[in-house]
Amino acid sequence: LNNVYFAFGALLLEVTIGLSGALLLNRRFPLQALWICLILTPYAVSPVVSVVIWKYLLDPNYGLINYLIIKLGFEPVIWFSSTVTSFVPIILVDVWKNFPFILIISYAALTAIPLEIVEAAKIDGVSGMTSFRLVTLPLIAPALLVGLMFRLIFLVRTFESVWVFTGGGPGRSTEILSIHLYKEAFLYFHFGRASAVAWIMLGITFVLSVYVVKNTYRSVLR
Repeated sequence: LNNVYFAFGALLLEVTIGLSGALLLNRRFPLQALWICLILTPYAVSPVVSVVIWKYLLDPNYGLINYLIIKLGFEPVIWFSSTVTSFVPIILVDVWKNFPFILIISYAALTAIPLEIVEAAKIDGVSGMTSFRLVTLPLIAPALLVGLMFRLIFLVRTFESVWVFTGGGPGRSTEILSIHLYKEAFLYFHFGRASAVAWIMLGITFVLSVYVVKNTYRSVLR
């Protein structure tokens, strides 16, 4: 269940932010190339380095985030002391780090849409959200679906962000499969149980990978 909460919570936000950013970047505006570079910057940072930086930023005693919260007149939030709040920063940092992946794929798919189709839709009186729902989304759906599956595979295998932030705590509230595998193998030396968890993770990854490969192969044939 922790894996489901983490994977689908992060994936929903990544898709929403990534697709919205791609739609904005698809419009011509000044310094567009600079904005693309800035947005892609988090994806270029090492995962462990980015998590350590955010761990310091979220520190309840001297972190910048709690300093700003106090300046706004609220009580500081001890993010990793509660089972309710501990998953929130983990998901948000993962989204900050990885939403550029969805953005890149969506932006590439949007730029590949033939202008004739867009112009034909405008002539037929289709615009706004209706144009996005009936024209744009179906055309970028194959690329977006592949991106979603890849992100889901990576999220199932996530280890470093949860381990650096909480180590699976408090209690076991943020213990996902990869953390459980590590603890069983290298803390409790239950290598049989760790192997079983590894096979479960491999099975999930295999099923998702088959889906990605099949859809990619079909899109190439078309």
